[in-house]
Amino acid sequence: MSDVKLDRFCSYILPRTHHYIKKLILDTTSMERILLAGDYPNLTSLELFNFEQKIGFHYFTDDRPFRHIFKHQITDLILHNNDEYDDKTLMDIYTKNVYAHIMIFFQNLKDDLINLKCFSLTNYNYIYDYDDLVVPLLRRMTHLEKLTLYLRISKTGLFIGDASPFIDGIHLHNEILVHIPQLHTFKYYISTETCTDYSKLRISNRDIQQTFINIIKYGQTACIMDYYGACGTICHVYSLPFTFTHLYKITTHFPFIVFDTVTHLSVYDIVPFKHEFFMRINQAFPLLKCFTVENDRMQYWNCNDNLSYPIIEFTYLISLEIIHA
Repeated sequence: MSDVKLDRFCSYILPRTHHYIKKLILDTTSMERILLAGDYPNLTSLELFNFEQKIGFHYFTDDRPFRHIFKHQITDLILHNNDEYDDKTLMDIYTKNVYAHIMIFFQNLKDDLINLKCFSLTNYNYIYDYDDLVVPLLRRMTHLEKLTLYLRISKTGLFIGDASPFIDGIHLHNEILVHIPQLHTFKYYISTETCTDYSKLRISNRDIQQTFINIIKYGQTACIMDYYGACGTICHVYSLPFTFTHLYKITTHFPFIVFDTVTHLSVYDIVPFKHEFFMRINQAFPLLKCFTVENDRMQYWNCNDNLSYPIIEFTYLISLEIIHA
């Protein structure tokens, strides 16, 4: 479309018809002008030609004026992609960077993603809408073969009866995995953090471990239950071997295994850390680069005993943050 025709279309036609439009088929070069020409209250379907990675990063963000249309109205999205990657590794990276972002940003997409075979979602910040956003998204990936999840979930409120406040094997099987029958590779780290003290429930590591019986075909699983009294509860579940680079809010109860991929670690507890704990950290995290120590109790050191403690060297450490310790 020439500039003259586009000007007339945006200036005279769209202002009179935008409220009737349910679907737009656009070239990305003219998308912004057309979307800014009206409010499109009934627009639910969008098809874009000449889509590229830079288009997604530029327009599919919260600071764009038409973000409401993308996030809350579009239920059907078709992208004609111009980006080309022959290398499978590069394609996997592209999927993580571009398509994962799109599927989370467009919150109302409805169709099953039958062509999607590999998906990875990593979020180092807290997720507060896991049940409303993440679970429905994963259920649409009906033909998925490889799935990687790194999630830190924050939950509030009380859970009554048999409802578990934590993401465990039963939840993963019933709410997600039964909807992805072709899945053969599943790597994950999922922590569920609550602001409620669940220590009276006496849920142990073994209790959580037993919930993974139905998904044992995906490999070994480990878990850590940490109770902080009035400060809340955290349940960590993860596949083995551990393949991720970040680990948050680990206490003195972390297992006796080597996390040889972790470079960023934070530890937290409501009891003072001892010298033996940091020795274990040094042995379990040999490639540690960034280390955050947070403790709600003051450390007690006897100055007369300082010489009895051997020096602990973290060979690769470049950042150390100490909070309330």
